[in-house]
Amino acid sequence: MTSCGGRHTCRVLQGQALTVSLSLCLSLSVSLSLSLSACVRAAVMAAESGAAASGSSASTSGPIEFAKFNYAFSSSPALKHQADNWLEIAEKMPKDLWLALFNQRTKAPDNHRASIQLEEKSADQRLLAEQKLHTRIQQARAATDAAFRQQLQALGIDCTHLHTAVLKLLYTASGAEEQAVHFDLQVKADQCYGVLLYLNGPTTSTAVPSKTAAEMQPLWWKGTNAEADEEKFASLVCAKKDEFFCTRQVNAGDALFFRGDVAHFGPKWGSSKANVQAKVSRFVLYALFSPDASSTQDDFQVLPLKDA
Repeated sequence: MTSCGGRHTCRVLQGQALTVSLSLCLSLSVSLSLSLSACVRAAVMAAESGAAASGSSASTSGPIEFAKFNYAFSSSPALKHQADNWLEIAEKMPKDLWLALFNQRTKAPDNHRASIQLEEKSADQRLLAEQKLHTRIQQARAATDAAFRQQLQALGIDCTHLHTAVLKLLYTASGAEEQAVHFDLQVKADQCYGVLLYLNGPTTSTAVPSKTAAEMQPLWWKGTNAEADEEKFASLVCAKKDEFFCTRQVNAGDALFFRGDVAHFGPKWGSSKANVQAKVSRFVLYALFSPDASSTQDDFQVLPLKDA
């Protein structure tokens, strides 16, 4: 996997012909009548010829970089403080709760990954029974929500109308395999924003596109029936992850902010020098900001390939 500069299957391709045009198509001054399939064919040709492989990656945070890639890595004293607090909470979680969650996972690679829902309305009853811990979680939620929203605003995102729909603690145990390329949700994905706050490290970040949002656009389909060119592009991207995705080393308090239609995947745990040095399982806090308040909207990963 290159460095970033420092279950349920469905198909989605976002927007109309102009909104899904790649930068390659845009540079040709396409007309309003340019078909979607022609644009996707251009993407496939560019990727196969090596043009797509020349894209740069986002290495700094800011509105310009976020607008180009639809994601950005950020760090700040406020985020580090939140990470330290949540790591203490994660380590105080009842061990039988984590064990029960792992036992619910019966298929690789998910048998080394677990999550605990932290929203009041959907939190595990065993967690609610831990009164002191539950109270601390609620206090931490408010502070973290404010810190995340402040950073989203700094990235040029107006989140005043968005709900903090999902908040989860993610636990990855040693031996976890690499995830399939996926999106976290399907409906209104381009209006939603996810946050991954790394609680301990150094470790390897989630893998995100090394290409611009325009270059990766054909991977995101609307509907359940993909055209042949769309299938071909998705197959190419998923088969050549090293050319289309990148990771970076992250430390406790680093965070990844990304739009809901950004493809990504979790790396194999223990595969990098940083992970080996850490010698601990990884904890990450995940938040989803959405116009929909439902806490179940990300329950199923959206896979760009039918058989992924």
